[in-house]
Amino acid sequence: MDRICPLAGAVHQNKQLLQKHLASAKREALRLVAQLTSDELKAILKRDEPETFKTEEDVLVADLLRKLTGQPQNALGPTTL
Repeated sequence: MDRICPLAGAVHQNKQLLQKHLASAKREALRLVAQLTSDELKAILKRDEPETFKTEEDVLVADLLRKLTGQPQNALGPTTL
């Protein structure tokens, strides 16, 4: 954990602080991802990041899902990320 960021280990040990940080990080990540083109998003998802780990799953907003799949609007229902 400390290899990712020196503060990551400390935040991970404090569960209340971790939850607050994850909620904030999730909002910011979704805001930034919404600005990406389909090709940019697909390029990011190809990168292997072995030092990271999944913290939760969430429902994708339809616009983001369309960017990943190339499906037309209203063709897709919710799915998990």
